Amino acid sequence: MTPERHDPSSTGLFGSVVQPRTLNMVALGASVLWLLGIVAEISAVADRPGADVWDYVAAMNASAGFLIVTVIAWVGAAICDRLGRA
Repeated sequence: MTPERHDPSSTGLFGSVVQPRTLNMVALGASVLWLLGIVAEISAVADRPGADVWDYVAAMNASAGFLIVTVIAWVGAAICDRLGRA
């Protein structure tokens, strides 16, 4: 299997700087950070005495920013990949 070569004449939606592979790596990194953030927040809540279910909900909402970045990166990668093959 040979690696794909970039055709400089087809720059795609965002130019030759942002490729689908780059966005996929950003999305993967954001996904990992989001999951680690949830684990860290839930661990911090579990160590607190008297924590109820709303404390866990608040902890998961705290990492919603990583979820937003993850969704944007995955959608962007899918769009760029689709436009690159069109």
